[in-house]
Amino acid sequence: MSPTQERLSVPVDNALIYIDQLDLHYLVERLSNQLKWPKKKAEDVVRQYKNFLRLMCKYPEQKTVPTPDIDEAWHNHILYTLQYTEDSKNIKGGYIHHHPKEMTHNKKVQKEIDKKMREAYVQTAVLYELEFAEPYYNESLLKDSW
Repeated sequence: MSPTQERLSVPVDNALIYIDQLDLHYLVERLSNQLKWPKKKAEDVVRQYKNFLRLMCKYPEQKTVPTPDIDEAWHNHILYTLQYTEDSKNIKGGYIHHHPKEMTHNKKVQKEIDKKMREAYVQTAVLYELEFAEPYYNESLLKDSW
C-alpha cells in the first residue's frame, strides 16, 4: 500500500501545477463502471487521489499511506500504463512505484510492520487534513488487524 518515497527531480511547483491540470475523468468512469461506485463517490475519490499525489510531492521524506479508496484509484490509474508513466514523469521525474503492504509469516515482525504502517497512515492523515481541511481517517485501518 505504501510507496517508497523517491526524491523529486521535478520542481514541486511544476509537479503541483501538473496535478492541478491532470484530467482523470477516465478514472471516474472506470471506478463508476467497474466497481459500481456512484459517480459522486468516484469523483470525490479521484479528487482525494490527486490530493494524495500532492502530498507525495510536497512531503517527499514522509512515507505516505493511501486510504483504501485512494489506493483503488491509484491501482486503476496504474492500469493505464502509458498515461500513468507520462503522469509519473511529469509529477516525480520518473515512474511512481506502488509497493503493497509487506507481509511475513513471522508474527512478531508482522506486528512491527503493521505498527509502522499505522503510524505512517496517521501521519499521512494529519498532513492531509492540514493541507486540504477535510478528513482522511478510516478508523478500521487503525485497529490491530491493519
